[in-house]
Amino acid sequence: MIITICVNDIKKEFMVNRQQKILDAITIIVENGEMDIQLKGLEYLLSQQKQMQINTQLTFMEAEIYQGDILIIGGKIHE
Repeated sequence: MIITICVNDIKKEFMVNRQQKILDAITIIVENGEMDIQLKGLEYLLSQQKQMQINTQLTFMEAEIYQGDILIIGGKIHE
């Protein structure tokens, strides 16, 4: 599925596996040089669709993150 990750008002779309842990997917994105994200201490992020914090140790499926969601790291939800 495709999700959008937003960090410091920079948005990028990524293809992720629903069974993958959110933090594992973000780690791969950082290691590939796709985005500059501080991984240390990244326990939660914000789901724009759900309007709530999501634990990064959950899989996308467990967290009920769906196609098209915007995951915001280190910011506030914009309506």
